Amino acid sequence: MNIRRLLAVLTTTVVAIAVFSFTRVTQPSAQSFKQTSQQSVQPEVPDEIAYRHLFRYVGKLKKQADELEGNGKDATSYRTHFKRAANLSEAREPELCRALGLADSPVWLADGYNDAAIVEVADEAAVRAVKPEFAALKSIRRMAVVTARGKEQDVASRVFVPYLGIDEDPVTGSAHAALAPYWTKRLGRNEFTALQASSRTGMLHCRLEDGRAIIGGRCQTVIVGQFQL
Repeated sequence: MNIRRLLAVLTTTVVAIAVFSFTRVTQPSAQSFKQTSQQSVQPEVPDEIAYRHLFRYVGKLKKQADELEGNGKDATSYRTHFKRAANLSEAREPELCRALGLADSPVWLADGYNDAAIVEVADEAAVRAVKPEFAALKSIRRMAVVTARGKEQDVASRVFVPYLGIDEDPVTGSAHAALAPYWTKRLGRNEFTALQASSRTGMLHCRLEDGRAIIGGRCQTVIVGQFQL
């Protein structure tokens, strides 16, 4: 890799982390989102939280994602190409379900992706109604992903990561890299739109392609910097 490409990858990594970890998304109609796979973003995070969140995950995400790219026609649209889709295994984790306020049910564990643990509930209303016990959840080393089929979007989810100091993450790329193989199998197609139903909300477009998870959405840059080698 030459120096120019390395700089491009490092710079895009910073922008992509900002996009998927702590941006605010305004919600369009389902039809317009499915046509464009993009969504407007209004960042609303204190600087100290943003920096802590960014530098905690930048190294981990770069290990999982080997390409982050902007859309040449729209500089505010980004996609993250993960090296591979998550491998999921079914398990029982009653303590996790109890901490989420849910009945014991199958949990799908991802190999990597911040230790994602996917719990499916009945519908989007059930996703929105989840009220975790964060003190209990903090002692469990899992990124809890509560998910269901959505109303306007194909899938609705919420993501809780108290063990890393984040009670509820607003928009989470790594969680959707784990959700991609889970939902493409159940929906019977290789791509879908996803609502992350946090208080700030977020929308993403998820696709499986050649064994890779590709996660995208429209965004606004919140951090700009330079790397000198």
